[in-house]
Amino acid sequence: MDDKGLVPYNEATILEAQRFASLIPLGIPHQAMTDTVIGGYNVPKGTVLVPNLYSMHHDPRYWKNPYKFDPCHFLDTHGKVVIPPGFAPFQVGKRSCPGEALAKMELYLFITNIVKNFDLLNAPGQSVSHADHVASIVLAPFPYKIVFVPR
Repeated sequence: MDDKGLVPYNEATILEAQRFASLIPLGIPHQAMTDTVIGGYNVPKGTVLVPNLYSMHHDPRYWKNPYKFDPCHFLDTHGKVVIPPGFAPFQVGKRSCPGEALAKMELYLFITNIVKNFDLLNAPGQSVSHADHVASIVLAPFPYKIVFVPR
């Protein structure tokens, strides 16, 4: 974990994978506690609001090329990691994921150790596409095989 700041492109790639995949496309429903206005729309008290995380993660207001996998979405001009406001893989608001900090650490350690120690290749006769997924409560990829080649 001490080396995390030394490999910003690695961290940006992990963040971009979370954004691009949008594993959980819709967030947990919330309820308006008072009459309010959101984005110019009147929202009466008691209205159920469901955050559309997929839409946020593919909104051209936040992402230069929203349908292209590009880790540079998370890097500034100096190569430092930045988190744009349209990024919320762990939910939005006060009720976001309580395990977010632990999940971020585990993702970093898990993925960094895999790519440090292995080259990942498609299995013979296999291809993998971001379009190959089942859309349901989660966006889950179809089963596929990859080969881990030790470095």
